[in-house]
Amino acid sequence: MYQYNRSSTLMSAYSKFHHPDFRSFIIREKSSVYNALRHFFSQRPSEVKPA
Repeated sequence: MYQYNRSSTLMSAYSKFHHPDFRSFIIREKSSVYNALRHFFSQRPSEVKPA
């Protein structure tokens, strides 16, 4: 949802998409961009390879 509490067409399309590797993040303000990038580029526990 964006500032007027309506979801975009793109958001509606992705809400129906269910895949374990798909990541989404809702950015409501500029300060959330960094957290979104960290979310997208972080490794999930199943992706961490033992040393």
